[in-house]
This record gives sequence, C-alpha cells and structure tokens, in this order.
Amino acid sequence: MRVLLISKDKHLVPPEQLLPLIQRFVEWRKKYHSNMECFEFFAVGNGGFGIINVPDETALHQMMIEYPFVDLGENEIYPILDGDQALARIQAVLQAMMASKPS
Repeated sequence: MRVLLISKDKHLVPPEQLLPLIQRFVEWRKKYHSNMECFEFFAVGNGGFGIINVPDETALHQMMIEYPFVDLGENEIYPILDGDQALARIQAVLQAMMASKPS
C-alpha cells in the first residue's frame, strides 16, 4: 500500500519543546526509514511530505500513531499508484466503454 503523506505545521511549538520533538522525529524516521520511498521537507518550512510504502492500513495506522507531530499538524494521506499503470487502466476502461456503446 503506497500513500502520499503531507504534513503541515498547525501550531507553533515552543523552542524548549521543539528539540525533544525533533529527537523523537529522528528516531521515528530511523524506525520507518525502510517504509519511505521519499522523505522531503518544504523549502519554506511549515512541514513536508513523503511517499510511504506499507503492507496494509494496519501498518500505516501504527506508523501514524507513533508520528511525533501527529497532533501538532494537519496531516493528509492519499493512497497512490504508479501513474503509468493508472493511465493504462483508465485507457482500457474507456476503450471497453466505447466498444460496448451501441452504434
């Protein structure tokens, strides 16, 4: 199961709380490194995104409940699939629809 995770800061974290949070984030990143195809921060701050590959929704749930910033940000998760495969499926469906359309 591949998903796009977009995480944006919702609340400012006081500086004295930020370092421990970042340390927890580093540990979380190490733990789930093998599940991340892509791991990026936005250049202007305010969060980042990643492409996560997990076996199922249970594994994704576990990963997200351990995410140190889960309650501090706005997190969006979108299931994704390979674009070429999706395009081929769309094309096949449309061709089938057109072939079954009465003349």
